[in-house]
Amino acid sequence: MDINFLNDLKKSLPDLKSDQYCDKLSGQVDIFRDKWGIPHIKTKDEFDAFFTQGFVTAQDRLWHMDFDRQRALGKSSKLLGKESVSDDVLMIKMGVEEASKADFEVSSKESKRMLEFYAAGVNAFIESTGNLPIEYKILNIYPEPWEPWHSLAVYKVRNMLMGTFEMKLLKTQMHHHLDKDIFQKLWKNIPADSLLTVPPNKLLEENFEISIESLSQSVELLNYLNETDVGSNAWVISGDKTKSGLPLVAGDSHRALDTPSVYYQVHISCDEFSVSGYSVPGVPGAPHFSHTENVAYGMTHGNADYQDLFVEKFRTTNEGVEYFADGKWISAEVIKKKIEVRENSDFQVDVIKTRNGYMISENIDSGYGIVFSHTGTNSGTKWADCLYSILRVKNSEELISSLEEWTEPVNNFVYADTSGSFGYKLRGKIPIRDNANHIGLVKGWEEKYRWEGLIPFEDMPKSSNPDTGFVVTCNQRVVSPEYPYYIGNDFSPEYRASRIVSRINDLGINSADVEDMSSIHSDRISIPAEIIFKKLDSLKLIDMLPGKIRDIVKSWNYEMRPNSVAATFYSDIKEQLISQVVKITIGDSFYNDILPKNSRSKRTILNQIFYRLVNQLKGSDVYIPEEKIEEILRNIIDVLAKKYSDKEDLINFMWGKVHKTSPVHPLSKVFPDYAKYLNPPSVSFGGDSDTPQQGGYIENLEVNSISVNRYIHDVSDWNNSRWIVPLGSSGHPGSKHYSDQSQYWAEVKTIPQLWDWNEIEKFCESKQRLFPNFLK
Repeated sequence: MDINFLNDLKKSLPDLKSDQYCDKLSGQVDIFRDKWGIPHIKTKDEFDAFFTQGFVTAQDRLWHMDFDRQRALGKSSKLLGKESVSDDVLMIKMGVEEASKADFEVSSKESKRMLEFYAAGVNAFIESTGNLPIEYKILNIYPEPWEPWHSLAVYKVRNMLMGTFEMKLLKTQMHHHLDKDIFQKLWKNIPADSLLTVPPNKLLEENFEISIESLSQSVELLNYLNETDVGSNAWVISGDKTKSGLPLVAGDSHRALDTPSVYYQVHISCDEFSVSGYSVPGVPGAPHFSHTENVAYGMTHGNADYQDLFVEKFRTTNEGVEYFADGKWISAEVIKKKIEVRENSDFQVDVIKTRNGYMISENIDSGYGIVFSHTGTNSGTKWADCLYSILRVKNSEELISSLEEWTEPVNNFVYADTSGSFGYKLRGKIPIRDNANHIGLVKGWEEKYRWEGLIPFEDMPKSSNPDTGFVVTCNQRVVSPEYPYYIGNDFSPEYRASRIVSRINDLGINSADVEDMSSIHSDRISIPAEIIFKKLDSLKLIDMLPGKIRDIVKSWNYEMRPNSVAATFYSDIKEQLISQVVKITIGDSFYNDILPKNSRSKRTILNQIFYRLVNQLKGSDVYIPEEKIEEILRNIIDVLAKKYSDKEDLINFMWGKVHKTSPVHPLSKVFPDYAKYLNPPSVSFGGDSDTPQQGGYIENLEVNSISVNRYIHDVSDWNNSRWIVPLGSSGHPGSKHYSDQSQYWAEVKTIPQLWDWNEIEKFCESKQRLFPNFLK
């Protein structure tokens, strides 16, 4: 089998050199692939460019984008079996298909053409290739034609679960099961009087708990939530601080490691625009971390609150489903859909829509359901227009204008242009509603909780050419309390941002260059580690350790390097500290029996506890009694003194030995015999969740969040720009570009982001031409 499968892997690789003749094209297109397999597309007509982007993306990532399409449409169970049923049910109930079609319908004529030509390019590859990706052979299936709205669905499935609905479910459960004071101490940023609305006890007494527990159990099984842990770093530095006199834009996006890599590097040039950056496979353009001829941009997740959960009273009748609102029963929209499950029976799911959104959990016996209200699914929006318009921007002002129709996720956007202008803008749609909506579930039948509109685009936070000379965004709080609108409650602590700001401030005037930006990417200094170790030192607890580890810890500079033993020691302290405090605050019973078991929910509560503790240790907060913290720290040191005894070879405790990537192909679990061919190799790397070099982990130090790209845009000369992904450009396990960027990524190195066509053509690995069919 091994020899045959290896042969199949080779046979599945696409033809990247032969001329191709295609319908839809109006002129010749040249495709050059550099030494990393990254495509560079050169043509005259912009819609020929979109066609070719669809074609080359399908060449490299057809399975990847098709798999995301199946997930978005609730069809992944047909491929993976019953373990994906919960994912499919949720996507169907959330109305992803209906919302994507609605988005397409309201898009501009140009945006529709862009999506149509991209889809035509995908289909041209499917129809012309004799070498489909290996996954189709494994599953014995053939890809269905790509429709224009599929691109919008693919984007949604990648991003819509980044919102706040899961947090609101979690807070509702915590408020119901935990003592009020414990809840209030943990979620300190929630006003005490708000708790009265989350939700009223009377509501809970009416068996509404059944629906909460039902949804909680469904969420617990979701595979998606493990891949949408979000963060990111992004910064822009003014020309006053750089050697060139023009700005630098840099950053990295944080998510779980997908196989293949979530982002696809691409360079496109036509008469109407030129762009180089990261695309989402299956989606045209390069909307997030890219540069055009005149403008560079990057972004981070805004951690904004643009999703609500409504409790709905509903009932079934002979005519269908009704929900209660305005003092009467109203007919809900209902669509029946079938879910096919690999090697199991099919079953039917009802898609139910009320005035507040799509019902994602319901219990007929209790008469209550939970409705997901979301800016990205409630009605069609013109966000696809941004995919088109951002490619054509000539300056910062045009860039800001191009962001106006963006819907979700809400992003912190940093930018700079070739005139030297730079700045920040928060983009996306955030609803205006009652304070109770910000925290947990609210009554769908009460008018006071309905959305009142959206924060006007012109009022969204912005900063143009700030006097600081830079902007840094790392998911921290966006605005001060004086800002007139509510944006969100759940922001990241400022540790990463503080380190990046510190590094920028250390740069001299007119000194910063691309290498300095790369150095910031590799910053691994942990602020929480410094705070905790200084506390241990003040209590003389470090002196209680065995000699070898004591000396290592005393000389540590708080840098989470792969070869650091102290970094592992600190991480052990962090894990045990959280574990002990969980027991004396929220309790083992809630944590083990009530809290959803999926890693993102656990991580949310664990991180919240940890950051409250760190604030207390630095003297800016009180979470638990001081004497209790000292007792816990002493107990932890006693335990770790045995683990890190002088008898042990401490080399075995180097951070890089436990802090590794674990890339897993979606089919590896279903077909374990193929796993060794499908899964890329693991690599060791530094950092953790609190350092600019991202490497977040859950229990047992299992890595779950990494930098899924890094980029440096040099506005003075695009040829100096750099980028990297954690795997490679190709989605084919048999390709040399499947994971050839991996070791560079692990060492926080980058590769050239080629821009000059003379260089591209001179050193390209392959060249392919597409021609219109009428020239055949």
